[in-house]
Amino acid sequence: MRLKRVYYSAFQPIEKTPLEKKDRTPLEREHRLYCVDFMMRKYDIRFDEFKDILADGNLPPGDPKVHLARNTLDGPVDINTAAYEELLRVPGIGPLSAQRIIDMRRKGTIAGRSQLQNTGVVLKRADPFIKVNGHTQKTVADYM
Repeated sequence: MRLKRVYYSAFQPIEKTPLEKKDRTPLEREHRLYCVDFMMRKYDIRFDEFKDILADGNLPPGDPKVHLARNTLDGPVDINTAAYEELLRVPGIGPLSAQRIIDMRRKGTIAGRSQLQNTGVVLKRADPFIKVNGHTQKTVADYM
């Protein structure tokens, strides 16, 4: 079918219809589906990788990228050696920041978190999943 975009709409019951007494779907579910759609389109993450994080056939509460990172990363990613694809798996690092990190490494070692912040990395989200100059700030347990 070559679809390029998917749209989701959380169910909301409408009065005077057969479904009026059904529970509405939380809007967070709709948001999580859009997050997964974005990661599949922009980060080239395959659909089958999300199957491992499903709970009862649904995405777990919270950010799908965090759940995917916890499930697929063996430990904190070393900013100075990680491949572009590995950087994309880190929450708080998107395609633009990952490319900026790769470009910065061509000029030398990334020595501190302030350099990452200047590339657009959201350190609050990325800290549990990254290592800079051999050091980590937080652990994944601290994040949750």
